[in-house]
Amino acid sequence: MEIIVGKTAGFCFGVKRAVEESEKIVNNNLKEKIYCLGELVHNKQVIEKLSSKGIEFIEEFNDVKSNNCKVIIRAHGVEKNIYNEAKKSNIQLIDFTCPNVLKIHKIAEKYVDKGYYVLLTGTRNHPEVIGIVSNCKNQYSIIEKIEDIGEVLNKIDKLEIKKIILLSQTTFSLEKFKIIETIITHRIDTLNKDSINIFNNDKIKTINKDKIKTINNEKINTINTDKIKNTTTNKLDKNYDLIVKNTICAATEIRQKETEELSKKVDKMIIIGGKKSSNTKKLYEISLKNCKSTFCIETYQDIKEFKIDENDRIGIMAGASTPDMSIKEVINYINNIKVEVL
Repeated sequence: MEIIVGKTAGFCFGVKRAVEESEKIVNNNLKEKIYCLGELVHNKQVIEKLSSKGIEFIEEFNDVKSNNCKVIIRAHGVEKNIYNEAKKSNIQLIDFTCPNVLKIHKIAEKYVDKGYYVLLTGTRNHPEVIGIVSNCKNQYSIIEKIEDIGEVLNKIDKLEIKKIILLSQTTFSLEKFKIIETIITHRIDTLNKDSINIFNNDKIKTINKDKIKTINNEKINTINTDKIKNTTTNKLDKNYDLIVKNTICAATEIRQKETEELSKKVDKMIIIGGKKSSNTKKLYEISLKNCKSTFCIETYQDIKEFKIDENDRIGIMAGASTPDMSIKEVINYINNIKVEVL
């Protein structure tokens, strides 16, 4: 049996900073009540540990019961109005929003003020996405899956929107972002024509199969390099102005690419992360394409649900909110179990 652990498994910079600084605050706190608005990160074990140290997690800002307190802003960020509410209530905020997420807030606000309409790829109800769109003054659409593009482009046509910027949640699938970018960049010019109905859901599935899937990875990477990484304005025609900014964070890209490569080399793949973790879910989806025996777990105890064979080569990858301890416990458990059906 061989165990291969991904080099990028575990805390990313933003999560590490949020967790470590929150621990420092509660360790040094003597008098003040410490709240955290929402889960600091999407990991049950981390939240339980911080709760035991004295941090109270709340869902709404109105749940704050004392003025003699501090309120931690989670790594995913919060809605823009929270900052104003805190100021009015004279409550101190400790902002541990990931710097990469804050950057997207600023980009979205900047371009909306310039008259752009925001297309955001991401999970609709994820706190990061909710925080980003709060800076868009209702000038946005969320693209969660490829099938959403038809409805979004029809909306753009109906509202006669001419200036568009494409952004992404930091933990969105890089592969899906490339496909969405490709479809929009190469098809939005048809908005001036009577053929807009080609963007209904059925047709998009056809476009995806016949067009996008014929674009091999090398071609998609070329598109990504030329049009996303350089972040240039692409004049699609005399009427439409599209800007594409790949705001998926670098750590996410590297982690997803390593997961893809590792999953091709092993018999079984274990993805460790919280059930609510968006980036963990993406890693699972990526791995499953190459390794059908891919399992997503929160702790080592979940390993009991599947079997490990004597000659298995096992790959381990963990989401950005997974602490090192959880990874070590999984490795130790695998090393200590008997080779049998668990």
